[in-house]
Amino acid sequence: RSYTLKFTSGEKQNKRRTNFRRFLVIFWAMATSHQNEEKEEHLFLAGIIKSTHAKLRGQLKQNTENYSKIWSDHCNDKNTLKKYAEAMHLLATKHWTKSPQTRIDWCRDICKNYFFGEGLQSARDKDARRKQFRINEGCTKDYECMNSNPVLSIKLPFEGKIQLFDVGSCYNPFLTFPEFSSLAVDISPATETVLSCDFLNLQLTEWTYECNPADGLSMTSFKSPLTEVPRGAFHVVVFSLLLEYLPSTVQRWHCCQKACDLLVDDSLLLIITPDSSHQNKRQNMMKSWRVAIESLGFTRYCYEKQEHLHCIAFRKTKNLDPMCLEKCHQSEGVSHRMMYIPQDSASKDSKLDNSDTKV
Repeated sequence: RSYTLKFTSGEKQNKRRTNFRRFLVIFWAMATSHQNEEKEEHLFLAGIIKSTHAKLRGQLKQNTENYSKIWSDHCNDKNTLKKYAEAMHLLATKHWTKSPQTRIDWCRDICKNYFFGEGLQSARDKDARRKQFRINEGCTKDYECMNSNPVLSIKLPFEGKIQLFDVGSCYNPFLTFPEFSSLAVDISPATETVLSCDFLNLQLTEWTYECNPADGLSMTSFKSPLTEVPRGAFHVVVFSLLLEYLPSTVQRWHCCQKACDLLVDDSLLLIITPDSSHQNKRQNMMKSWRVAIESLGFTRYCYEKQEHLHCIAFRKTKNLDPMCLEKCHQSEGVSHRMMYIPQDSASKDSKLDNSDTKV
């Protein structure tokens, strides 16, 4: 009798184990299927992004001097723009958020440390040490030509919100963070929180307020489509996955020039560009970008290579640092051609370079 009870108990235990194994097999199959579906969706969406970029670059190769018309035609292609915006929105909100630190997190961390932490003060202390060194070396004339404009300076401790201009933003991710007053624009907005705007053709106006521009700007005063904004009105300009979208080096160069005009002195230009290769593979390109952008009136503040991204922060020092002014004056040989990406020189018939444009 006791033997029968043990045998029955063992059968029940084996049955439970069998059922549990079946559950694990079914669960693993469902999870694998879900992962495969997500991977396929990711590849499909990324394909839309890459093919759009490749098409623009292909058109430019056929007519290198007609970049303005190529871009204008693209901005009028509503069907392509809609597909691109939807794909980018899904990638940004569904797939890229799984990374330990997203591009948005990086931008936010840099801004918080710079304005509310020790970043800006440390940069100013470094400027002061450099100034004293050059004065000791007899270079006082460097400072006589500096264009000091106290109206455009950022006072510390920093108070209020960081005025941020997110260019090429599909859904205005910075809107959810309390430390930012965010203005997001795109040629084809994916959400109502983004204003329609072609940044390349955005007109810059003179500031009419007598107060600090960054303190007096109201983001709610801007309407879609956005056609003009005042100079020196922002603490941060963000180019996240923007520059590689533009098919011409001239357009990338003009974007950086316009960013400099939009920024108040001592503020930040944040650039995120894709690259899945190891850090040193594109070091020549990154150095070229740095020289070109610094010649416009910036100084590189920090750099980080993430798994699939280059993250670079530039500080506007055009009217603050004579070394920066010297770079602007000694910009012979610096041109828009330095704002190149690997795909610019790719063969028209070559396959898309997944290693450099992985998203």
